Amino acid sequence: MQADANPTSVEIMQRKIINRKNKFNVGDNVRISTYKSVFAKGYLPSWSTEIFKIVKINETLPTTYQLQDYTGKPIAGCFYSEEILKTNYPNDYLVEKIIQNNFSRVIDMNVFGSSQSSETKKNISNLEQSFSSKLDKIEHLLEEIHKSVQIQEEQTETIQLTCVQIAEHMTRGEISLQSIKESIEVQGIMSSAILDMQCVLGVNNKYMVKEMSIVDTATWTTQHWIFKNSKSIQDNKSRKTNKWLERNYHQLAIEYGDIEYEELGKILNSLKFNCIYVKGEQKKQVLMEYIPHVALINIEDLGCPRLDQICDDETLPCCIFHMEFNPKQCTFYKVFAIRKWFVNNS
Repeated sequence: MQADANPTSVEIMQRKIINRKNKFNVGDNVRISTYKSVFAKGYLPSWSTEIFKIVKINETLPTTYQLQDYTGKPIAGCFYSEEILKTNYPNDYLVEKIIQNNFSRVIDMNVFGSSQSSETKKNISNLEQSFSSKLDKIEHLLEEIHKSVQIQEEQTETIQLTCVQIAEHMTRGEISLQSIKESIEVQGIMSSAILDMQCVLGVNNKYMVKEMSIVDTATWTTQHWIFKNSKSIQDNKSRKTNKWLERNYHQLAIEYGDIEYEELGKILNSLKFNCIYVKGEQKKQVLMEYIPHVALINIEDLGCPRLDQICDDETLPCCIFHMEFNPKQCTFYKVFAIRKWFVNNS
């Protein structure tokens, strides 16, 4: 009643917002959380491919953010800090379609979350330079592979000549078994490689290979595999362990891979190496189940230091999967790091 009689005496009480340190700032490039159903694959991305920019911070409780898309168009509604993720790569996009390409330049392309503005043309120019740089690296790698093939062909010719000489001497009865062994060693027929793997845990504490890479110690010849372990049986302990490894270590879901795990034995037995170096006794024991006829050596017995002490070269390659995560957790990166130490200390 008093308010109706004298409205000017009424004071409007406003809630005081306590100033808090905001997680994001105006101008930050972020991704938006995407909805995933119950049956969605765990390895699918949880954040949008399109990149947005924060244009305003609302001093609400909790703090909310207003966004705009790549073209400057504002996004309806506000977002909590838990619904957005700051990206460190605002200029990287997924290529939807390459309309036409020429090895030296990209004519035109459609990119998720972009438009044909001056900024887009700048990004396309950067992509052209990146494409040209990667093409040069591929050409250099092909040259190295060609040299490796030539070396292997020369070694094969030498082996064939040695075998012919041994056969002739044996026919005449002029050579002993020890002489044959010494002749083979002199000709350098013995071949070796460095192998590294990452494992997941199965039932009864059995280790199963998840990712594996190998590199020839004499050349740069390499191979890399990621195995599917979707058919493997897990108990509560192994399931929790594998989830922890996926989140904190190798980022590989147990069902992710391009090769069935049943092919592991066939792949290992197809390797033509007399000696394989591995780092760690457990990895050596895993390999002995498949290739007991091959000389397996724990390279730590030769004085190889910890991986964090030798994985310090940013120029070493890694697999495509680990490029967006931590390359130093990739077996492809590790075998090159171990090979570098091996060559320098041989």
